[in-house]
Amino acid sequence: MSLLCWTGRSWCCKWPTAGACGSPGGDLEPGEDPAQAAVRETYEETGLRSAPPELLRTWRYRGTSGEPISCYAYAAALPGDVRLSDEHTAYAWMTVESYVEGYCSAQLAAVAPPSAAQFLAGVRETAPCSARGYTGV
Repeated sequence: MSLLCWTGRSWCCKWPTAGACGSPGGDLEPGEDPAQAAVRETYEETGLRSAPPELLRTWRYRGTSGEPISCYAYAAALPGDVRLSDEHTAYAWMTVESYVEGYCSAQLAAVAPPSAAQFLAGVRETAPCSARGYTGV
């Protein structure tokens, strides 16, 4: 799974079935490393191509079946115009802080399933890395 953040703003896509928002991401394909997956997933979901992204942090949590899931937070500049895939119904650019407050807060995590709560905690811990550690490409 890969999560992407960008300088001063975060990408948010809306999924039609869950009504939730998140950054582009997904599973690794055979022979692919997490950074390559982040670039590919971003292109597939948004039509935007990035340079190799900068790793901000990693974390792990247990999925709903107890399987270990690794997350990677990256930063990258994304030039061009957005072209959403059919996985999403809308998108927005927002500050990392607004994204965390609106979609990853401790209050939301408190009512989320344990695996989702662990994921959201990782995203909240990544926000300061994005805000202070990446200046753009």
